[in-house]
Amino acid sequence: MKKIIIIILSLFLIFLCYSKENRKFPQLKFIVLSDIHYYDKSLGIEGTAFEEYLAGDRKTLIESEEITDKVIENILSSDASFVIICGDMTKDGEKINHQKLSEKLKLITDSGKKVFVINGNHDILNGHSFKYNGDNKERVENVNREDFIKIYNEFGYSSAIEVDPISLSYVTEPVAGVWLLAIDSSMWYKNKLDKEPITDGELRAETLKWIENILIKAKSQNKTLIGMMHHGLLEHYKSNNKYYGQYILNNNEKIAKIFTKYGLNFIFTGHFHAQDITLKKINKDDTIFDIETGSLVSYPNPYRIVSITKNNKMKIESKFISSIKNYPDFSSYSKDFIRNGTIKTVNKKLKRLGLTDNEIDIVSFQIADAYISHLVGDEISPKKLIDTNGVGLWGRILLNFQKDLVEGWYNDLPPHDNFITIDLNSY
Repeated sequence: MKKIIIIILSLFLIFLCYSKENRKFPQLKFIVLSDIHYYDKSLGIEGTAFEEYLAGDRKTLIESEEITDKVIENILSSDASFVIICGDMTKDGEKINHQKLSEKLKLITDSGKKVFVINGNHDILNGHSFKYNGDNKERVENVNREDFIKIYNEFGYSSAIEVDPISLSYVTEPVAGVWLLAIDSSMWYKNKLDKEPITDGELRAETLKWIENILIKAKSQNKTLIGMMHHGLLEHYKSNNKYYGQYILNNNEKIAKIFTKYGLNFIFTGHFHAQDITLKKINKDDTIFDIETGSLVSYPNPYRIVSITKNNKMKIESKFISSIKNYPDFSSYSKDFIRNGTIKTVNKKLKRLGLTDNEIDIVSFQIADAYISHLVGDEISPKKLIDTNGVGLWGRILLNFQKDLVEGWYNDLPPHDNFITIDLNSY
């Protein structure tokens, strides 16, 4: 009887040691990048074909090398021990862009810091891999799964504890006691060269099973878990799924429950190019955070520094690329670039809805400002979301149908997006 009591007490003490309130996270510091969309200028930066591409795009692609060089300079001068990159390494999966970026990332690993990457929807078997020459564009070599692993072998795959046999997902241990689960959420295996590349994200049943097995192993070994993937796990604003569902992982609610069941409460994402953090309470005991980092080549050109301190707190800070070699005031240039590009895109959509040119001039810049507000994070809603003074009755009716999109962009979901400290004892 005495032995039984001792065993029961021992099990009770073990449970206390591993309960969330007593879980101790290792101290560490790392940097988060996303959506680098690296573009080598040898593929062309002049001519009508490239200009037509840029007209439908809102990324400062031409400056991508300078931006990458600047962030690497900042990384090298930091005391972070590793870097994670949440997908969309390249413009559209061009092999030369992957290779050139890999050469840049080697500067980081040569300094002693580690780099861990995962692919995004732009990176694999992308039919939009082109070079541009005058009025023409010509298809260039892209990459498949095996190519990606070979090119980025030093940046996650060579040190992986396990790699999913059918996707690009892997798990590694960047510092002792911490497992980083890099999840391939892209649907590259359904891409066709003559079709539009797929933007949506999903986890195939086999990959989800592989992930669950990794989570079980991590929990049994008392490892701290951090996740990264390209697609968002949670809605980042109300109506996110309604208007831009392709930016949220399919079957996300089920997957979020699986993650939290095994102690994966923090996942770093990208894809929508917004600097936004959101959370979801799965049940009374479990909460998951989706920490999205904006695109390095889109305003406000952000990256994050994440620190886990000795008092068991996660401190998340935002940094921004505000100057590069040829643009000392890069922030202003980048903001004007995305605002003008967004206005052009909005103009086309409003024209299709049937608004007049005058009505479009009244509202398009306001919609662009709402979108940019969401990209920056910690949005502050104006007293009047859209001033429709001068817009006719029919125009107001049409705009009202999509009012919830602008409301979503302006009304930030908790918690704060750019600077936040999270008490890990609570999660």
